[in-house]
Amino acid sequence: KTILSLVTYSLIITANDSLNNANNISINITITEQESSLVITLNSPADNNATSSNTINFNCSATDAGGLSNISLWTNYSGSWQMNKSQQLLGTSNSSLISMSGMKDGSYNWSCSANDTLTNWGMATANRTFLIDSVPPVVTLISPNDLITTANSTLYLNCTATDNFGITNISMWTNYSGSWQMNTSVAVSGSYAQNQFAFAGLKSGSYNWSCGANNTINFAMATTNRTFTTDSVPPTVTLNS
Repeated sequence: KTILSLVTYSLIITANDSLNNANNISINITITEQESSLVITLNSPADNNATSSNTINFNCSATDAGGLSNISLWTNYSGSWQMNKSQQLLGTSNSSLISMSGMKDGSYNWSCSANDTLTNWGMATANRTFLIDSVPPVVTLISPNDLITTANSTLYLNCTATDNFGITNISMWTNYSGSWQMNTSVAVSGSYAQNQFAFAGLKSGSYNWSCGANNTINFAMATTNRTFTTDSVPPTVTLNS
């Protein structure tokens, strides 16, 4: 630590007994003012971390040449910026894991502070943000209706997706190839997305289709599939007699 100033005080203490005998003692006290060397580092989770877990483990470390006393977790989880938990932290360099459980979905800021043994206090130089999103998107099939039959070789499949914290992509799934798989996906944004997929060059047959969507963390499909039948072959007419 850097010594900023030295101040020396002289104290004279006098004691008397019942016979008025007196004695004096002189004491010099030097008070040292030191610059804090506290450094606080946010280790994990990383900034802008997204998770579906409602329990978050925060890891912070601190260093101080004169010795550490405690470390504290700060968040705006309650709606205002405040200290949530504090625990003892000893030594000149140490780290601590502080957990918060039962957290509600949302986007929050966090940081850590620390005290040294001389009651100096410091906070990490920057806050971090994390997102909890435990609810997958809701995907709805719009059109065509289930069990339709069409002579067209191109079919337009429409679906929507909603999510509290934003959709990142929406995809079309079919068994047209013979197995259930994603045929195409498009990037979207916002809490609501709608897309129309053009399914061209269809061969005659009966097929299943659905849609899926991703948010930052979770993937979900529509709760049911639908079926369509394409029949581009005209009937054969035979004149018998």
